[in-house]
Amino acid sequence: MNRVKKSLYLCIGVLLILVGVQGMQSLYQFSRLSTAAGDVAASSKLSGDSRNLWAQFQQTDEALKQLTAFMDTDSAEASRKAFDQRAAVLRQQISMIRSEASGELGQEVESIGAKIEAWLALAAQHVSPEGVTELPSYHRLETAHAAVDSEIAGVVKRSAESVTQTVLISQAMTRNARLWTIGEMLLAVALGAALGWRALRSLHQQLGADASEVARVANAVADGDLTVRIATEGLPKDSVMAALSACSVHFRRRCPACMQSAAAWPAVHMKSPVATGT
Repeated sequence: MNRVKKSLYLCIGVLLILVGVQGMQSLYQFSRLSTAAGDVAASSKLSGDSRNLWAQFQQTDEALKQLTAFMDTDSAEASRKAFDQRAAVLRQQISMIRSEASGELGQEVESIGAKIEAWLALAAQHVSPEGVTELPSYHRLETAHAAVDSEIAGVVKRSAESVTQTVLISQAMTRNARLWTIGEMLLAVALGAALGWRALRSLHQQLGADASEVARVANAVADGDLTVRIATEGLPKDSVMAALSACSVHFRRRCPACMQSAAAWPAVHMKSPVATGT
């Protein structure tokens, strides 16, 4: 029965390997999906933070416009304080975004921070009590303002595109994981069927016939019926049926008296006092 055991062990081993591969593949896909989910969350937060940064920048710009409008000394001082507060909030916002952004978006956030600092440096010339009023300085300020607007809009757009792309990648990974699972299940069923058939075939070869036929012949020989017919054509030499056939032939050749006793046993048994009840 060694071949049967080997076939069964091989079947179990292959199925365990497939289960292990499926488990590793599932863990890998799960880790990738977790990473993708983290990227989606980070990109979404960056998009929202960039919108908040743009709103803070517009409020700071409005404070600057109020400060540069014609007003008395007290109003100018109040507007100057309001601008300084807005500028501080703006710097805090860009600092927070810098700490959260990474990769290409992180580089773009650094560029936004540099342009905002450049705009604040130009705005500081108009905020001071002396108040720069020359026309070229206003042109430079407007140019810096437009550059900041463009950079922030670009980050918002690219972060939204990153979210969309990451979601699509996650959907593709989910689809691939489903296909892998279905393929591995089909492969497991096919291998299980093939290895099971091989085990049954090995068992049949070692028995030489169906298990019920082997049991019938073995019981007949055990009962002393050496005339039982065994089809030896095509029997494997090392099968159980071949051994039973050889055993029956051996007894018939070496012990003819056993054959006669076996044939006469029913008649003698019927004439015994126990059989007749006397």
